[in-house]
Amino acid sequence: MPDIDDPGQMPPDQRLSEIAAILARGFLRWRKLAKSAPNPGKSPEIPQNSPKPGPTCLAVPAKTRLIGRAG
Repeated sequence: MPDIDDPGQMPPDQRLSEIAAILARGFLRWRKLAKSAPNPGKSPEIPQNSPKPGPTCLAVPAKTRLIGRAG
């Protein structure tokens, strides 16, 4: 089977094979990164010195003002 770069020119079986190879490489890369994480399989912990939610954190104001020209 010739190696064709344009997916529109590939036969369906070759296109499916290319997609499967891309997904497999991505999965193996993700798995390798997950295994090298400090706590594999666990969610990251929130640092003790993280800011508490409140007025100092970014938030959407209750009332939004639109600035600009109409018309």
